[in-house]
Amino acid sequence: MANLNLNRLSKTRREQLIRDTNESINHLMLGISAQPMVLVYTVASGPEMFRQQFLREYSGFLVNRDIADSVFRFFCDQVVRRWGPTPPKVILTDLEKAHKSPPTQAEIDRAWRVDIASSEDGMARFYEGGARTRIGADLGVKKIIH
Repeated sequence: MANLNLNRLSKTRREQLIRDTNESINHLMLGISAQPMVLVYTVASGPEMFRQQFLREYSGFLVNRDIADSVFRFFCDQVVRRWGPTPPKVILTDLEKAHKSPPTQAEIDRAWRVDIASSEDGMARFYEGGARTRIGADLGVKKIIH
């Protein structure tokens, strides 16, 4: 446990410390599990790295190596449930590639959304159709020939 002498704490303070420890660890587990990249990175870093960082960050709580190892096993189980037996470093590499690839031209074109604030006369003069909101690469702009 942390470098605390639990016997010197009042019963109320001891109970509060236990509640705070449980709440903080639950918050950590939910937060990391909700972020695929962080989850896989945590598991890929290995148990020793996790244990060291966990014990350092939670030094004011009632934690020890066994608790750190249990939390790490929980994260390992989450990775296996989501991605199967694939090694975490392979999953991490795949996730990093997916996040780093630039959007294709088609994705960029589909992302366009223009709200036209022109008057009815301006709409008729410069745009095809009457839709005020245009989505995609074809915004319906008329070709103006001088």
